[in-house]
Amino acid sequence: MTSTILLLFAIFIPVLLFFAYLVIRVRYKKAGPDEALIVFGRRKLLGKKVRTEKGEIEGFRIIRGGGTFVWPAWEQYEVLSLRMMTIEIDLKHVYTIQGIPINVKAVAQVKVQGDIDHIRRAAEGFLGMQVADVQATIKETVAGHLRGIVGTLTVEELYREQKIFQDKVRQEAHIDLDGMGFEFRSFVFQAIQDDEGYLNALGQPKIQEALKNARIATANADRDAAIEEEQA
Repeated sequence: MTSTILLLFAIFIPVLLFFAYLVIRVRYKKAGPDEALIVFGRRKLLGKKVRTEKGEIEGFRIIRGGGTFVWPAWEQYEVLSLRMMTIEIDLKHVYTIQGIPINVKAVAQVKVQGDIDHIRRAAEGFLGMQVADVQATIKETVAGHLRGIVGTLTVEELYREQKIFQDKVRQEAHIDLDGMGFEFRSFVFQAIQDDEGYLNALGQPKIQEALKNARIATANADRDAAIEEEQA
């Protein structure tokens, strides 16, 4: 009887250890350098608990730059990407304070900020969403601020002070993006155009001045060449 029990233990314990090894290997999840692991489904019973700003224990934990064991049956996990996203904005017929419609093209690069607080904000708002849906939400947020600022400026201001306009959009949209856990890495205008020819008219004096300078330079070059030829 004793030998039978020992034999069963000799078989059972290695099988149990092998099974435990497989479970740990399968359920131990790691977060890469460009992602955060959001584990949810139960409140953490042991170790340091994740708490909200109000001090309440959260039902999920955030793993950044490491790994954790995800308990089978009790917990699930999602991966939140921290990679850069490029947002292309193409607005048609945005009205200035003068009532003149213009077209604006801009490109923004945004990403989830890497600290735990901002990762929590992004997870609460976007966890499980497709990248295209996240980009669409951010695009509408930035585009809304862009429309609002264009409506406070004249065409002349937009044409001559594009850097100030660009910085203003970035500063105002940053507040909303920060609340969602994101940040701007870059924001630049590609083009500001209109269908009425207003911007072209503003640029005509500079074009005419450039043509005038080119004609003068050509005339001076011809004169110098003629003088050198006579002296030769």
